[in-house]
Amino acid sequence: MDLKTTAPIKIVYPSMDFKKITVFNHPTIVGTISGSSKTCVLVIPGNPGSPYFYTPFCESIQKSTGYSVFTISHFGHTVDTLITPSNTQNSDLLNNNIPPQTVANQVLHKIEFIDTHLSNFENIILIGHSVGSYICNEIMREKSSCKSKHLIKKACLITPTISHFRPSWNGQNTLPELNRNMERDAKGMSVIGYFYVVQCVIIYLVCLFKYRTLDVWSESKHGRHMFQGIMSMVNGDCMRNFVAMANTEAVDIVDLPENLFKNSPEKFFILYAKDDKWCDEWIVEHFQKRFGEKIDHAVEDKLVHAWVEEPEDTEIVLKHVLERI
Repeated sequence: MDLKTTAPIKIVYPSMDFKKITVFNHPTIVGTISGSSKTCVLVIPGNPGSPYFYTPFCESIQKSTGYSVFTISHFGHTVDTLITPSNTQNSDLLNNNIPPQTVANQVLHKIEFIDTHLSNFENIILIGHSVGSYICNEIMREKSSCKSKHLIKKACLITPTISHFRPSWNGQNTLPELNRNMERDAKGMSVIGYFYVVQCVIIYLVCLFKYRTLDVWSESKHGRHMFQGIMSMVNGDCMRNFVAMANTEAVDIVDLPENLFKNSPEKFFILYAKDDKWCDEWIVEHFQKRFGEKIDHAVEDKLVHAWVEEPEDTEIVLKHVLERI
């Protein structure tokens, strides 16, 4: 396991060390907590794909299992992973020969990371959140280019978007609204991002009111990691990349991976949220009708789609995941 850094990130949490490395020719943020086991866990985020949000979850997984735990950004979803002279020396990328911001390219990005950095482990566990669950499925498909997929022993798909993305409530309503307002919102984010002190104050206040504590920086609080996660994404180009990727999700995420689920049902656990507008009740029922008796799954009434933002929801997810890995 050799993560060669191209530029260090100064923020280091108590257990999780974040570094900038190159994956798929792109600057990429990777969080790591080393363990003593031959098993590792890779947490793949949703969209937006900042790894900082997942710090409390990753730390709890490592402390409970002893496994090495990794989480990884989506390229182009944080300021540190945009293609700029300060982030990369790749002249081809700097000349605008940048791969499109698609979910398919994010899959290839994760495959390269796994094959390059995780192939020395004997067992790999994938945990995908939202579209990260779809990425897990694509990595594990028989036709996948991942050379290390035989090492993947389990995939936990949490509040997943793995089928019927476009006809979901949010696919019909939220995504079109994001597209309509994208340039306005992107310009607003750019203005806020330009004034660093103003950016810090606004995001601090958001975290203060959300978590109802002045001690946003406490090691045990979600607020610190939420602050860093939001700070990492306040940029107009990041906003455009979020929406561009979501548009391709609407095209690519159509139906369940029939052969994958049929041939390896024991490798999966799926945790649904009852009132998830990215995965409506009828989509859950569609899964249950086809694979409900074969694949381990649960539906939580109190869980929200963006569970990483809520300490109580994170505990619900942890309970389910730890019972299965």
